[in-house]
Amino acid sequence: MGEAVTAACWAVVGPGAMGLLFAGRMAMARVPVVLIDHRPDRAARLNRNGLRLITETGGHRLSVPVALPQTLDQSPELWLFCVKANATESAANWVRRCVPPTGVLLTLQNGLGNGERLAELFGPERVLVGTTSEGATLLGEGVVRHAGTGITRLGPMLPERIDTARAVAEQLQAAGFRVEVTPDWRRAVWAKAIVNAGINPLTALLEVPNGRLLEAEASRWLLHQIAREAVRVARAIGVSLEEETMVQEVEAVCQATAKNRSSMLQDVERGRKTELEAVNGRILEAARKAAVSVPTLEAVTRLMEAKERLKVRKPV
Repeated sequence: MGEAVTAACWAVVGPGAMGLLFAGRMAMARVPVVLIDHRPDRAARLNRNGLRLITETGGHRLSVPVALPQTLDQSPELWLFCVKANATESAANWVRRCVPPTGVLLTLQNGLGNGERLAELFGPERVLVGTTSEGATLLGEGVVRHAGTGITRLGPMLPERIDTARAVAEQLQAAGFRVEVTPDWRRAVWAKAIVNAGINPLTALLEVPNGRLLEAEASRWLLHQIAREAVRVARAIGVSLEEETMVQEVEAVCQATAKNRSSMLQDVERGRKTELEAVNGRILEAARKAAVSVPTLEAVTRLMEAKERLKVRKPV
């Protein structure tokens, strides 16, 4: 499998903000990549108009092939899932016949449970689970702004696949991403979920970019409380995290992606279903099972549920 990974083409599933960012950066670095879309009309427009990646150095027009699974003329070895967490199963079933037997699947999606679902469908030996703190803001169809540089962490579901994880990390590093390989993917995913559980709903409720959360004492306090409560849940189910470390991590992500409008805020602004259930909902479920009290997390989550119900007009 390692040899196949070395010369692999990437398939990035999902033309949202993060999918466009990763596909665009790969294209700029001349890493072979194809973007996978499920809508024929949008795929046709993206192929006609190309992608636009906006960075600190300016705008970059990029020609990235966009394909429907049934129109792929190749079998990419590396599959990066960037769809919304609530679309993981449908997207996986949709591309299942296109993934070769030696194909490796990497999820960098928000939320908890994505890697486990891919493992059920493809086998845990083929799945890498990761997180990214890269900031990406979707400005329009095929147009994304790189709103903050972060770290991408990934690891294998099975420890014996660590070499595959390292090979995939090298591919992402070749595209200019900062990548770390971890043997403890559960810890990485929970840490990212805790960051998202505070930043995303608060930015959506207050309608501000990430960095503004640190400017008001009340929003900063809420961030800290959510992080502390969620860490207690993680520790109760055997995930080793520290409260103050996560408080510092949440602040660091807000600072590093200060201009970014979180994915949840972008979804609310577009009247789309958010990933609240896959992030906050999963943590609340674990809290109930472990009998851990999380009053601040629950209150913010319920407020966000109310806002989503009132604001969302159409499905993903």
